Amino acid sequence: MSEFNELRKAQGKSDKLVSLENIAMNAIEGKFDDGSGDFNIMKQPDREMAIRLMHGQQYHIEKASIMEPIKTFIHLVDKRTEKKLTELNKLAQKLVLLIVISGVSLIITLILMIWILNKRILNRAQKLLNTSIKILDGDLNARSNIKGADELGSVGKTFDTMIEKLSNAIIEAEEKTRNESERNKQLQIEQTRSDDLLNNILPKKISSRLKKGETTIAETYPEVSVLFADLVGFTELSEQVGPRELVGMLNRIFGIFDTLAKEMKLEKIKTIGDAYMIVGGIPERDPLHCQRIAEFAIEGLKQFKEFTKTFDHPLEIRIGIHTGTVVAGVVGIHKFTFDLWGDVVNVASRIESHAKPNTIQVSNAVKVRLIDDFDFVDNGELDIRGKGKVKAWDLINRKPNTEQLYVPNKHIESTEESDMSTSIDTLRKNYSSNDTVKENDNAIKNTNEN
Repeated sequence: MSEFNELRKAQGKSDKLVSLENIAMNAIEGKFDDGSGDFNIMKQPDREMAIRLMHGQQYHIEKASIMEPIKTFIHLVDKRTEKKLTELNKLAQKLVLLIVISGVSLIITLILMIWILNKRILNRAQKLLNTSIKILDGDLNARSNIKGADELGSVGKTFDTMIEKLSNAIIEAEEKTRNESERNKQLQIEQTRSDDLLNNILPKKISSRLKKGETTIAETYPEVSVLFADLVGFTELSEQVGPRELVGMLNRIFGIFDTLAKEMKLEKIKTIGDAYMIVGGIPERDPLHCQRIAEFAIEGLKQFKEFTKTFDHPLEIRIGIHTGTVVAGVVGIHKFTFDLWGDVVNVASRIESHAKPNTIQVSNAVKVRLIDDFDFVDNGELDIRGKGKVKAWDLINRKPNTEQLYVPNKHIESTEESDMSTSIDTLRKNYSSNDTVKENDNAIKNTNEN
């Protein structure tokens, strides 16, 4: 079917995009295509080539074109369903009209025959009349079964033949109706899957606005909190474990974070290799955004440490938080992306990159908002590129006897929650390292440019 050809086109375009990303990610690691599709040629890592590929015209063309076949698929499905239902309605109207006309014709014919043939064939005529009444009452299985070589016998035979054909036509029409109903259910299932896919890409509130026809979605949020979490020594770890174990490890860690994000009413923005980005106060403005992010960091670090006890290799993580004003919106024409822009994003990332392993480092702006409820340790000043000296603190824990927003193992009640996906499909097949400040800065630069 042409509808599913469009889905296959979308898959093909997605595969091309993944191929470009695969080449870029391998270029960062110094691996290059040997001509057969395998990256066995080792050279000096070429970060510039990776940036050109990830921000080149071809990448953006492939990225923008993925959703077009999906939109065409939905349009074709709706068009075909509407056409089929229109045809079925017309057929039903014709059948009803045929039944009415046939019934009236049969009654008139019966009356004329009784009047012409009189009492000599009254019994057979009465039988024919009774059969007509049953048919008019909806019993299409009724037959007169009148025998004879005279005129009434011929009428009875013709009458029964006509009713037989009419009954078969109605049965066929009902079968077509059932088949169309089943097809419509399948199309509705596909529509639901398409909606679920869109809700996994974007916050539910944002996807609803897009489906209502909004073409430009961008807002300034004066008060949000941004958190970055990044695994320490990920590059070295990736050289020690196999790809399945590596992806499984990332999926479990990010799955823990996704679950906490949903319970705490926070919005996951994206993962960048082994880095995790989340924000509080978007898309629903929330006066408790900073507290929610802080409790997410504390509980996330706690559960991360529990996970590391079951992992065969040493794992550590850095967490950084900053708060302030950002611009948030949807970019892209066919494949939409919800993202954040602003100085807060850059500072949060750099604070994270300066953090010590298994600590939560925050800016002074975060500390000021949380000082009444949380304990901090002075980390002195950080020399952050583009910002100069920035005061930093380690977030330790919530103070005793203060009210918590999050209670472990219990779901927070919410009237509207953002849909999160912990699917392994959200993980990349190749990873870049953010272990150094320079690499982390480049990753954030790439994010903002996207």
